Amino acid sequence: MRIAYLLVTLLTLLPASGHLVGGGRHPASRIRAPGARADGAAAAPTFESKLRHFAPAADLPALRTEAARLENDLQSAVEEQDFAAAAMLRDDISQLRQKDPAFLASNLRERLEALVRRESYGEAATTRDQLLVLRRFQPQYQLAGLWKGDYPNHG
Repeated sequence: MRIAYLLVTLLTLLPASGHLVGGGRHPASRIRAPGARADGAAAAPTFESKLRHFAPAADLPALRTEAARLENDLQSAVEEQDFAAAAMLRDDISQLRQKDPAFLASNLRERLEALVRRESYGEAATTRDQLLVLRRFQPQYQLAGLWKGDYPNHG
């Protein structure tokens, strides 16, 4: 009976917000998920998490066609000053681009160039390594198999 009374008292002191009535924070609120920021804002997705969301290589042509169609629709919406539709299209394009390894590779190349210009060679090396890992997901680098052909001057 005494435990139930203590539990009810504790629950009345702890509202749903996670703050104690006395102004202190609940101890469990100090525990953060891995990668979470201290200020409570959403953490930027890591390189590894981006790799998990890529579309299969067979779906990439359709995905890129859809993205191009949405970009045309976005341009039309902006010209018509339909900004609500433009914002929705922008979000749809962003979601499609997150599934395309070529888009991430383009962003990484731009970042690599900027880091080299700033002479941040440690970060540039990390970005270069990420580009090398990203090659596994890009169809133009998946060239395994038997190659046949006529190669003059190759013995």
